[in-house]
Amino acid sequence: MNTPSASTPPGSTFRWSGWPLVLLLALSLILRLYGIGERSYFNDELSAIFRTQTDTFDEFVEEAVIPDYHPAGIQWILWQLTRYLGTDPLVVRLPFVLAGTLGVWVLFLLGRIWFGEKTAWMAAAALACLQFPVYFGQLARPYSTGTLFVLMTALFFTLLTRSADQRPRTRYLLAAAAGISCALSMYNHYFSFFVAGITALGFFPMQRKKTLIPYLFAGVTALALFLPHLEISRIQLSRGGLSLWLPPPEPVWLKEHLLYLFNESKALTFLFSLFLIPLLIRLTGRPVPGLKRGKVYLAAGIYLGSLGFAWLYSVLVNPILQNSIMLFAFPFLLLALFFGAGVIPDKWFRITAILFPLLLTAHLILGARYYRNDQYSDFRTNASLLCDVLSNHENAVWIAQVNDPWYLHFYMDPVCKPDSALTYLISNREDLKNLDLALDTLQADHAAFVWLRPYDPMITSVIRSHFPFLVRYNATQTFDEFYHFSRNIPPPDENGYLYDTLKLAAFDDTLHPVQVLPEKEFSELFNGSLPTEKIPAGRPCLLHASLNGTGDTSLSALQLVVTLESNTGVVKSWNSLPASFLDPKGSRFFFSVYLPGYIKNTDRLKVFLWNPDQETYTLGQYTVSMILPKEQK
Repeated sequence: MNTPSASTPPGSTFRWSGWPLVLLLALSLILRLYGIGERSYFNDELSAIFRTQTDTFDEFVEEAVIPDYHPAGIQWILWQLTRYLGTDPLVVRLPFVLAGTLGVWVLFLLGRIWFGEKTAWMAAAALACLQFPVYFGQLARPYSTGTLFVLMTALFFTLLTRSADQRPRTRYLLAAAAGISCALSMYNHYFSFFVAGITALGFFPMQRKKTLIPYLFAGVTALALFLPHLEISRIQLSRGGLSLWLPPPEPVWLKEHLLYLFNESKALTFLFSLFLIPLLIRLTGRPVPGLKRGKVYLAAGIYLGSLGFAWLYSVLVNPILQNSIMLFAFPFLLLALFFGAGVIPDKWFRITAILFPLLLTAHLILGARYYRNDQYSDFRTNASLLCDVLSNHENAVWIAQVNDPWYLHFYMDPVCKPDSALTYLISNREDLKNLDLALDTLQADHAAFVWLRPYDPMITSVIRSHFPFLVRYNATQTFDEFYHFSRNIPPPDENGYLYDTLKLAAFDDTLHPVQVLPEKEFSELFNGSLPTEKIPAGRPCLLHASLNGTGDTSLSALQLVVTLESNTGVVKSWNSLPASFLDPKGSRFFFSVYLPGYIKNTDRLKVFLWNPDQETYTLGQYTVSMILPKEQK
């Protein structure tokens, strides 16, 4: 066993910075490289690639940067990459994979200076192998790069703070490196800008007389480098932000975020929490020579300060809080969490240090099933399915719920001629009505529909009312769904459906219809609890209701109302639709709505007809059903 020297960081009596670190970095690289060439681009990547189609720098600024809500740095990198090397996912994503792996190395270097090699190793291993950093380290988005730049900012400011005994030239070189790292964070993402800023400010109280001027020089350098971007930032920030699609966070978000950090596993979260014990030992025990506790407060403060600011800004100003942006501060949470690792005896730590990355890797692959589960909408697969329908059926149309049609055409155009698109985006119920009218006059025998962004389930109900047979279905059941409907050809028996239909209420008797008199304002179709044991946990389920009048009876005055209430009467979901919405005569009516996930067995579902004009009407048929996804084989 090596004995500690004066230069050895406290809390470490042997070296992990040799071959063990090389192997850890190799593991980090492999985990991030795996599958990046085969996996489809996701929505934000396609958006960024779409905005690289500019010829001049002025066009790039006007068309690719200003319409976005991010600084120009990463978009400029993507512009250059796609210009000279093309849009192959392996090429486009590779710089971000390398940035994620370099971030692991820089975190180790930073942690070794702050707390010693034991803390550095554990924090680096977690950053290398947890699903959160691996996932965002595989995307051509500004998350792995921002994490690297923020860590570089912290490392160079740390070295600058410790350079009082070195030559002035060295101090200013370190200050320049710190300023450049901070500027890179600023050009990367506005939240990495913020995290780098509070990180830099956290070093201010630590400056000595000889390092104060270089420290200020670093700040001036960062601001000077960002000056050319200030006007672009002013325009971007004046246009608002993400509130059009990102809601303010609810308190439950914090609990979900904590689980998300640790592979969405309660067991793994508990394992990480065990390191709070040695953390408390180090904070409450006798001081360790050479180890200043101020660094653990700085590390925790960077993460908690970033989280607190993002929360307050999202609630009071404009929603920005997402898991993704918290990656910039996540390494500091790991350093604070593993701060107490130095008290672990060497013989136990060797075993822990070897098993820890292996355990995290095993959980990533086998427990979280990271490489087998879909992480986002699969544009490539769905484009292939659409092309399959168009290539095999001459009289076919397709419909898509997508942020921009180019995202599908990116994959479809090289394979087929997708010129039979009926519509690309259904954003409101007027669009639904137009879709219904278009399908009324359409002569096609086949219709393919795909959604790759949140959608109204009424879309599939409208399509099914014209094309009643489902020939093929494919889905992640979380991020996208594909349907192939046919007007006349029922699916073969062996194809089956990937849905179970569970009837909650039904009536079908045109000879003895139900007559509702004017004085009855509310007519209940269903009122009861839901079969929660059949609903996949956390997954929204589809409720479908349909009704028909008889003879000349009009249902146009009615509205169908669906509510989900807790056992205390709190309304968890409320939806309604007028019967005349699709059929002005109101003789046919259907309504599809998603109920929220995590339905409790004490919740109560109410489905009723509201007759505000108190008209007389008769019902010859109605059904209320739950559409539950089957387990895919």
